[in-house]
Amino acid sequence: MTDLVQRGGSSLMSGSSLAMISAFMVLFGFVLYIYISFCLYMIARKVGVADAWTAWIPIVNLWTFVESAGKPWWWTAIIVGLSLSSVVPIAGIALCLLNLGVVIYLWMCISENVGKNRWLGLLMLVPIVNLFYPAVLAFSKIEPLPNIDSSSTGATSGRS
Repeated sequence: MTDLVQRGGSSLMSGSSLAMISAFMVLFGFVLYIYISFCLYMIARKVGVADAWTAWIPIVNLWTFVESAGKPWWWTAIIVGLSLSSVVPIAGIALCLLNLGVVIYLWMCISENVGKNRWLGLLMLVPIVNLFYPAVLAFSKIEPLPNIDSSSTGATSGRS
């Protein structure tokens, strides 16, 4: 009889542990959503998106993301379409990777729009760094990238 009570108690303990872990994950997800939405809102304001406030609305914020990258509205449809079609067996893996490539390309465009090197958008592939990079884009000053032409590289036109 005492063995049943002990097993029941440990079952109750693991259930409460699961509830605490679940509550923590929900809270962490909510805080992460607020953080990313705020960063996207600040980026959208910085690059001149007309309705930057849409960064706070789930799903609609994809449009803000695409607008911040300077791409037309149908890029939002590409992201949504690839996300929805990623549940297709076998081809889903390729579609997920394609969607990741599209999103990374858009981060590269956003990096360029806020005056950073375009290739810094690849930092979104690096775990942990991808949590901080949106804040870097949102709170750094816009610095125009230098134009590279033949006069600035020191190249000569062939005349002596």
